[in-house]
Amino acid sequence: MRTAASNLHPEKIELTKLCAGMAGIIGLARALDLLKKGLVYGKDIDADGFANALYEVVNEDTAPFTEEDEDRINLDAVPADVTHAILGIVTEAGELAEAWLKAVLGKQPLDLVNAAEETGDIDWYQELLARGTGIAVDDARARVIAKLVKRYGDKFSEDRALVRNLDAERAALEGNAEAA
Repeated sequence: MRTAASNLHPEKIELTKLCAGMAGIIGLARALDLLKKGLVYGKDIDADGFANALYEVVNEDTAPFTEEDEDRINLDAVPADVTHAILGIVTEAGELAEAWLKAVLGKQPLDLVNAAEETGDIDWYQELLARGTGIAVDDARARVIAKLVKRYGDKFSEDRALVRNLDAERAALEGNAEAA
């Protein structure tokens, strides 16, 4: 991929801020996942569960970060393409979320040209992630489809979205759809 950056420049940023930002994304993603389950699957969501999803990341080993943590952060533990791809997917998703929010608040219609651009950007970052991990994108997509078939059979069900056989889904992701 000639359009991918070949180097990371950790000397240009505070790595603790990068890790704190990722921890914040993790908390927000967990909270948004709860809201998605309420909105899309009809699950009852309590306010405490939402708040806990947002803030539990702070109590984990990953956050909060201090200057003393700078020495334990090892960007070399993950291939540069993977780091680049994950940051790219997160930021592109943020741009999609911004467009969605502006539309639902009546500030502007959903910009479909921008949505197509961000979708393409996310696809590009997925390819970069595949390159960095050695995961074939088509294989990953096929395994997700196998997981969803394990979960839903041939038709979506709100109940099956909420009550899942995680062992069977994991087996499908591992390429063993007959197990569990």
